[in-house]
Amino acid sequence: MFSPKLASFARKLSFGGETICVGSRKNITRTSSFEKNRWVNIVPQENAIEANNDDDGRDRDSYRRPRISHAEETLKRIKRDFMCIADPRNKVRLDDDIAYVAKALAGDFSQNDIKAGFLSHLRSCVLEHPYKTPHFAAVIALANSREESIGKEILEYLIIATQAYLEQGQWRNVKLMLRFLACLSCMIEGEGIIEILEGLVSAVESSTTDGYADELSRIVLLTLPFIVVESADISLKGMLDGIVDRLGPYLNKRTVDLRLITLYDASSAPYEQIDANPRTALEADPESQKI
Repeated sequence: MFSPKLASFARKLSFGGETICVGSRKNITRTSSFEKNRWVNIVPQENAIEANNDDDGRDRDSYRRPRISHAEETLKRIKRDFMCIADPRNKVRLDDDIAYVAKALAGDFSQNDIKAGFLSHLRSCVLEHPYKTPHFAAVIALANSREESIGKEILEYLIIATQAYLEQGQWRNVKLMLRFLACLSCMIEGEGIIEILEGLVSAVESSTTDGYADELSRIVLLTLPFIVVESADISLKGMLDGIVDRLGPYLNKRTVDLRLITLYDASSAPYEQIDANPRTALEADPESQKI
């Protein structure tokens, strides 16, 4: 027996070549052709097709949500797990979480749809969650140990993106991308990220614009600590010292006018101090209250 709340709504069922619609009790009769103790109303097939259309003639089936493919579902899961690494609410150990995401990434990265979606997501995570940079790099490095093509394609994608940010003058993005590349030093053969930093230092030495050179110098100096932490190669120390020495002449000639941040006391202030509190000012000068 259908409840009164649902009895007024029609539901189409298929039975014996005809369409059986459950409807209001006013228009239905008891029949044994479907099932005992059920109120049903047997209508012709063509009437049921018309009932499936809205008042404006559109088919309600067109509003059904499309089914998500397996690749889209896998990409969605990998992106969610990758972004949530090192979150405080995670109850899983950090090393186990990194290993789980790296294994999933290595297993499905070869699919083109997943590859393109993850590369874009990786760049967004590096720029929007910079405090997770070492954890993101750990996932990529571990996935690269399972499948070497992953590291190659990710490095090529990030270097192209970094070059684009550098040409556009988006210094914050350049700084964060180089920081992430520095955390991936173990995946890069040879001098790796050092060559990129030396190119930036050369641009500083040949630059005639102080603002441009200041930004590049700051980016280089902020990237060096990440290289020291991530790389176990002792020979890199001499290269890093050489980069700092090359930046020395430019940084030494840059001067800052400390008078702009000098604190003055009441006796040596170059201006007359006025109390910003209007009530205190009125009490000190009662004559100003007169009109």
